[in-house]
Amino acid sequence: MIETGIFVATFIAVVSSLAPPPPEGYVYVLPQRNLTNIGKRTSFRYNYITQSGHCYPYKPSETSIAIAATNNVIDKALTVACHTLAKITRNMPREVFVSTSKSSGVGIFTMDETLTVYPQNSALADRPECYNKCGGQCRNTCTFDGRKYAMVPGMTNSISLSNMESVLCMPRDIYRGTESILTHEFAHLVHIYMEQKWKDKIKAAYDNARNGQLWRMNSYSMANEYEYFAVASESFFHNIIRTDTITTGGMNLCGGAQVCSSERIARDFLKKHDPMVYEE
Repeated sequence: MIETGIFVATFIAVVSSLAPPPPEGYVYVLPQRNLTNIGKRTSFRYNYITQSGHCYPYKPSETSIAIAATNNVIDKALTVACHTLAKITRNMPREVFVSTSKSSGVGIFTMDETLTVYPQNSALADRPECYNKCGGQCRNTCTFDGRKYAMVPGMTNSISLSNMESVLCMPRDIYRGTESILTHEFAHLVHIYMEQKWKDKIKAAYDNARNGQLWRMNSYSMANEYEYFAVASESFFHNIIRTDTITTGGMNLCGGAQVCSSERIARDFLKKHDPMVYEE
């Protein structure tokens, strides 16, 4: 199920979408002694989720989306991931679900392993000679905003990757339980694989939001239509409770400084303030 081979840098740059930065003041330091282990092959175990919301430990006959967890990921993370994705996909248009099923699915890894354990991202692995360096031959180990891929908690290209610590809101979750990177990255996967007519609707909603300055314009959520849709998806499902508008743009704050108090209220706020993205 997981594709083999190395993605060339230009392809990754075009199709990949990164998890947003952590809340201000949080610094995750990857120990240098672990760099020799980053990107090493590991084995995976799979679950498969259908649009009806069922999760199977084998590939069912009906259309499904794969969830590939490394063997260091505990079973509870797979269970939580299944429940989260079932909630998102259950009322998804059938054609969008089918399109998403053509991807490599979802992956769950641990922060110590890093997302480079997946073959799609092996070329992004950090190396001892690149420790704390992003220039020259080390450019491929860093994101556009200067983060090491080995420190990024999630990314999407042909597979949507999230870390176990975030899925389970563990103490090492760099978002401190304030954001579901699983939801954020899965929204990117859906966006990448959906048919063009749906992409056009999202782009129209994004352009409308920019023209109307509906959200904080210099925020991560308004960087492009992909981040706009991903943060809106988190807000729609009430899976983001961080209060820094530089990231959320205010999508989850119900018009003030307070996070929307429930999923229903969050959806009502989106519907009223940005009806075009709500409809998507």
